[in-house]
Amino acid sequence: MTWDFGDSPGPGQHAAILYGSDGFRIREHGGVLGNAARIVAFVILAVGLLNAEISLCRFNFGRPYSANPGSEIDFVSQWAGQSEAYNLGNMMRACRPGGPLAGKTPVVYSYIIAFTLRRDHGLKDCNVGTPNLCQSGATYLRDPNDRGRILGQVAKYAKGTAADLGTVTPVVWFMEPDFYQYAQPGSQGGKPLTFPEAAALMHEMLDSIQKYLPNARFSLDISPWTAYNAALNKSWYTGFDLSRFTYLNTSGGQSLAEGAAGVGKIRTDPMTWKSIHDLTGKPILADAGYGAGGASTGHDAAWDAQANLANRISDGVIGVGQANPKSDWNTVIAALRPRLATLPSCATGIFAGGAPEPITVPVPSGAVLLFDARGRQDAKASGRVFPSIHFTTESK
Repeated sequence: MTWDFGDSPGPGQHAAILYGSDGFRIREHGGVLGNAARIVAFVILAVGLLNAEISLCRFNFGRPYSANPGSEIDFVSQWAGQSEAYNLGNMMRACRPGGPLAGKTPVVYSYIIAFTLRRDHGLKDCNVGTPNLCQSGATYLRDPNDRGRILGQVAKYAKGTAADLGTVTPVVWFMEPDFYQYAQPGSQGGKPLTFPEAAALMHEMLDSIQKYLPNARFSLDISPWTAYNAALNKSWYTGFDLSRFTYLNTSGGQSLAEGAAGVGKIRTDPMTWKSIHDLTGKPILADAGYGAGGASTGHDAAWDAQANLANRISDGVIGVGQANPKSDWNTVIAALRPRLATLPSCATGIFAGGAPEPITVPVPSGAVLLFDARGRQDAKASGRVFPSIHFTTESK
């Protein structure tokens, strides 16, 4: 099999990168690419049509939104619902195409239920005091007026995001941290939401967001403070339409990086990273650096240890957000990245070969990036561009 590129690139034209199955760059541009027998898989991405998204191929690092988060940061985050009015505009405008943070994924911690019930009914977080969300949250969620108000707030934030970010650039919504607290058996004064009731409310919120944001990617919250019960957890997660969720995420800022692969706990409770990943099949985004009431616990250096990340990667974790990163974290990440393995979740298309005719792929704008099954990339070549890629096949 041979791979033939068009003319050598010039300024402002289109780029192409090709890798073999061993993960090494085969050729950057021009001519026929050698080592053809080693090419087993590829993905073509037209960057002119593609926007930044959390990677399923390399470990991701995130932090709260700021004007200068650091070049190594993959995603920036902000909590939705803290104020009655939509307040995500600065982050969304910064991350939109052409913005100063274009290329970084905006992540929304959608804590709208809790913030709204706290404002409207004086409730507190469950680990802060009483009356709290674990005692009477479900009662209000069953009330048509409160439910409608919450869905209205969700729609308000989605509509504002669409206006500021647009409807193409991916945005990730972490759906309702600790959502399980409203349905946990034995809570809510003996009247928790049933799992089907909770799933129905969640799907209503997803619908409210997608009405304005077809570009939204959803993440379902893990509540690792619950004791792991295989049957109960299976009933909870499979009650949702998991096809609508791209990720799972932790919240609460106390997730653990330590622990051997396969048995590492998410927190001090029995639930493990691997158990939840295996149950749902979803990649996981962890968070660290804060505790009860959002109080800072500082930078969690355990998430900077290569051995810890290797173990978590094998358990399905694809990234971590530090709520209070240290000042030199960007430098730490830059040194750490080359030592981390490609994520098991790395998605690549398969080219079986044997096409009877040459294939030409025009690229009207943007870049063409090709990855092997290990998802390797090359920053050196990322700025180069090509007008087209020409594929031909030959017997070996």
